[in-house]
Amino acid sequence: PRKGLGIAFAKIGKSAYVEFAIMDQLVIQDLYVSIAGQEIIRGLSLTVPTGEVHAIMGANGSGKSTLAKVLAGHPDYVVTAGSVLMDGEKVLELEPSFAFAHYALGDACTQIGQYDEAFKEFHLAIELGGRSVNHVGVLGYAYGRAGNRDQAVAHLQELVARAEHGYVSAMWIALVHLGLGDLDSLFQWLDRAFNERDGSLILITAAAEFDPVREDARFKALLGRMGLGHLTSAPVA
Repeated sequence: PRKGLGIAFAKIGKSAYVEFAIMDQLVIQDLYVSIAGQEIIRGLSLTVPTGEVHAIMGANGSGKSTLAKVLAGHPDYVVTAGSVLMDGEKVLELEPSFAFAHYALGDACTQIGQYDEAFKEFHLAIELGGRSVNHVGVLGYAYGRAGNRDQAVAHLQELVARAEHGYVSAMWIALVHLGLGDLDSLFQWLDRAFNERDGSLILITAAAEFDPVREDARFKALLGRMGLGHLTSAPVA
């Protein structure tokens, strides 16, 4: 989310990890971090060379998410000592109100089931970056994944209503349907995105949100129509 740093959350079985993809050298020196007066990270030092991808694993509460949020500039996390340098620049002084950082963290928290944290991050992204259709869409998707159908439907209705007065990418409406588990509507809106030549549709090729439907024949057929049939695990019908 910042400069040359990419952050992703993932889960293997019951274990979670945070992955950092580095385009510039990252140097963390004797870092101490607290939230609400509770110290979470104590004396962390780490160097990740340019171009490397490192995964940090550990039990819940060990500080993985905290480190990611500090690097993204989350305002609730207080660095009490230490420094973080990205290619020689102080990361913690760069873009402290970067909306996309909170958007990315919200997305990552959704994928590992930390829904309350995801909601906080998405609302921060909206506060900092505005109520864009992608912000509304991912928040609606997260509510659907969390089982909060009423909120998911409310966000879906907002997008549909906005589409009556201006362009709204069908991709984000499709995403909320995915969160709600309505696969027929999902593919109807994905087809509409394809027919409208919606550039956001390319996200389906890699976004983890679409992993549950990758083996669906309709998903494979859509990739085929996009000229990306080679990405399917079986021949496209």
